[in-house]
Amino acid sequence: MKHKSILLNLVLATAFFSIANTAMAYDSSWHKSMGWPGEYPPGFQVYKKGVKILGRTSVNKEETPTVECVLKRNRYAPGRALPAATYISMSKIVELPVKNDFVYITSDYNFETENFDEVRRSFKAGDFIEYLNYGAEGFFTVRFNGAEFTADQDLFNYVEVPMGTDEDGPFIEDLWVNLSCFNNVNVWLMFSDFDGGGHDQWIDGVQFYSHNPY
Repeated sequence: MKHKSILLNLVLATAFFSIANTAMAYDSSWHKSMGWPGEYPPGFQVYKKGVKILGRTSVNKEETPTVECVLKRNRYAPGRALPAATYISMSKIVELPVKNDFVYITSDYNFETENFDEVRRSFKAGDFIEYLNYGAEGFFTVRFNGAEFTADQDLFNYVEVPMGTDEDGPFIEDLWVNLSCFNNVNVWLMFSDFDGGGHDQWIDGVQFYSHNPY
């Protein structure tokens, strides 16, 4: 139960914000996924004209933001038809050591039958399951021996959850958006570019916006 509580608190907290503070390039220790996580994906609303922000030419935190973007007045969030934008998540892959032999039961979607099939996966003590990224409603994606599957919070009864090397813990998720600016340039922006990384000091003219996709 302790590990479940630790993971739930950490993942739900990081699912809505980009919390990694150390500038670094993304290598094979990171997992890329389309969209932003959460039941109601986070976003931002530009409510003033002429709001400027510096963006990047690529998804690379090592790159200094130098491309000036004049933001269009609109609401930006995954799942919205307009405006056109690309949303991706970069999450740190976390190795979860298996404590004891166990069989984990999941439901995998069968595209041929359009139903969910029960799948049993066997693990042995000493195996490593890779945490890839958070999804929604307590579910997340993991990988074992190259195969990805969706897991629930009960998986953490059987694995050790590393505490991480800093206050953010091991579950780090960076949210990126690629969009077209009013001044006819295209940029990559991190979600934390809007709130200064502190989540309480948004740049003037921009505020938090959460989209309900249902």
